[in-house]
Amino acid sequence: MKCALVHHTGTMIRFTTSQLPQLPRSDTDVTVALGRRTVNGRFHLHPANPYIAGPEIVRWIKARIPFGGVEQAWIDYEGRQAFRLTLGTGHTTRYRATMVAMSPAEAWKALRAILDEAEGAPPKQRRQRYARIARDPRLSSLLKRCFGATCQVEACTLLTGIPSRFHARCTEVHHLEAIARGGRSTPYNLVVICANHHRLVHRDPSARVTAVGPNRVEIETQAGLVVIRRNISKLT
Repeated sequence: MKCALVHHTGTMIRFTTSQLPQLPRSDTDVTVALGRRTVNGRFHLHPANPYIAGPEIVRWIKARIPFGGVEQAWIDYEGRQAFRLTLGTGHTTRYRATMVAMSPAEAWKALRAILDEAEGAPPKQRRQRYARIARDPRLSSLLKRCFGATCQVEACTLLTGIPSRFHARCTEVHHLEAIARGGRSTPYNLVVICANHHRLVHRDPSARVTAVGPNRVEIETQAGLVVIRRNISKLT
C-alpha cells in the first residue's frame, strides 16, 4: 500500500484513513525494514491520520528529506507488527524547486522568517528550536542562495579550479557566536565559509570575533586575521 514519508514539525510515515483495515488495530510498537536495515518505531492508530513514528524513523527521514518535503513510498504490512518499506520515485519537496528560482533578497526574507520563529519562542524552548533549525537543510540552502555557494573569507582560493556545480558541497554554514556560548541563529550571526576555514576557526581555542558588520567580519586566530566579506546591505 502507498504511504508518505513526511519531514515537518511532525515527522512520520503517514497513511490514509482508507488504509485502516490493512493496518494494526491499536497503537503498538513495530519494526520497519528499510532495505537491509530494520528500525524500531511505533504505530499510532489516529482516526484521521494513522502514522508510524519514533526516534530511529524520524532520524532516517530527516537525513533523507529536506524540511517540508514529502516522499511517496510503498509499504507492506507483513503481520506481527512488521512493515517493509520500498522507496518510491523520489522526493516531491515543496521547497527545493522554489529555492532555485529565488533571488538573493527573497532567500534572505525566507531565511529571516524561519529564524524569527525561534527568536520569538519562550527562553526555555528557544534552545530546542535552535537545535532543530541547525539541522534544517533549508538553513544552508537559503544562506548559500543569499551569498552564493562560495567561501566568504577574503582571498580564499580553495574553490579555484573546482566546477561551480560542486561549490555548495565544499562550503558550510558557520555561527560567528556559537549557540553553546549564547549565540543566536539570526541571519547576522551566520556566514558561508569553506570546510578548511570552518575547521580552522573551530579548532583554534583562541579564535575570537573582533568585529561584526553587515559587510565585514573579522576573526582573530593563531594563523592570523580572517576577514569575511558579505553584502547584507543589498539584501535588506
